[in-house]
Amino acid sequence: MNIEALRILMTLCVVSVHLSGELHYWSAGWLAVEFFFILSGFLMTLTFNPNQTVLSFLKRKIIRFYPLIVFTPIIRGLFSHNIFWPDMFADFMMLNYRGLHWGFGTNSDAWYIKDMLIVMLFMFYLMKTQRKEICNIVIGVLVFFCYCGVVQNGWGNPDGLGQKGDFGFIFNSLFLRAIANMGLGYFIAQLFANCSSEKQTCSVKYSVFEFVVFLYAFAGMSSPYFYPENPLFSVICFAVLIGLFIQKRGVLSRFLEHPVFAQGAQYCLAVYLTHGCLVRDVLPRVLKKYSYFEEHLGETIFLFFLSAVIFGIIVHHVIEKPAVAIMKKLLE
Repeated sequence: MNIEALRILMTLCVVSVHLSGELHYWSAGWLAVEFFFILSGFLMTLTFNPNQTVLSFLKRKIIRFYPLIVFTPIIRGLFSHNIFWPDMFADFMMLNYRGLHWGFGTNSDAWYIKDMLIVMLFMFYLMKTQRKEICNIVIGVLVFFCYCGVVQNGWGNPDGLGQKGDFGFIFNSLFLRAIANMGLGYFIAQLFANCSSEKQTCSVKYSVFEFVVFLYAFAGMSSPYFYPENPLFSVICFAVLIGLFIQKRGVLSRFLEHPVFAQGAQYCLAVYLTHGCLVRDVLPRVLKKYSYFEEHLGETIFLFFLSAVIFGIIVHHVIEKPAVAIMKKLLE
C-alpha cells in the first residue's frame, strides 16, 4: 500500500521533532502522531472481523507491541545512572500517564502505543456488540467533544482537563487526541467501504490536488511559515491525504504504490520506539564530548537520522521478530 510510504515519512518526522530538542532547530514533527492515530482507526475499522473475540483481538495487539514495550525501557535504563523502578514497572504494565502512574515512564515515546491500545479495545468492543448506527453516534459524539477538548486545552497538554484529584484530570489532551483521531479514522474507513470498488482512472486535477495536500501536510511540520495556528487543520489535511491515497487516482499515490515501501514500513515501530535511546541518551553525551557535532548541524542531523533507522532495523530483526514469534507460540 502507498499508505506505507506515508508511514515511513511520518516516523522520520517524529524522530525529527525529538532530535530538534537536542540540536535546537524547528520541527513540528509531533503532528505525525495524529496521522498514526487516524491511520490506526482507519485500518482497525477496515479489517474488523465480527467473529473475532475481544480476547483474541487483545492477544494479537499484545503480541505485536509488547516485545518493544519491554525492550526499550530496559535499554534506556542501561544509560541511566539512577533507575526509577516505579517508572520501569509502569512501562512494563503499560500504565504510564493514565492516572494509575502519573508519569511518562522510562520510554516516554510509548505513550502513543498505550493510548492507542486502550482506544482500539474500546472501539473493537463497541463495533462487536452494537449496531453500526449506534457505533456511528457514539464515536461521532466522542470525536467532536474530544477535538473540542484538545483545541481548548492544548494539543500537548499532559495535565488533564481538571485539577489534580479530579476525574477529568485523567483525561489529558494526549488521550483525547487518541480518541478523536482514531474515531476520525473510523469514519474515513466507513466512507472508503461505501466507495465503488471499480478501478479509478488517474486524472490531472486529482494528481495536482493530491500533491498539494501532500506538500502542505509535510510543510506544516517542517517550516514555521506553514505551521497552522490551529493544528486541527493539519489533522484535516492528514485525513484528506489518507482518503486520497487509498483511492489511488493520482500520480503520486500510484508512484508510491510499490512493495519496497511495504518492506520498509515493517521497521517503523522499532524506529519509533527505540530512537529515543539515541536521541536522549547517546546524542547528549556525544555533543558534550565532541564539539564537532554542534558545529556541523547538518551532518549531525543526517548521522543521527541514519543511526536511528539502522538501530531500528537491527532491533526489529534481533529483538522484535524473534520475540513476536515466541509470544505467538505462548499465547495462540
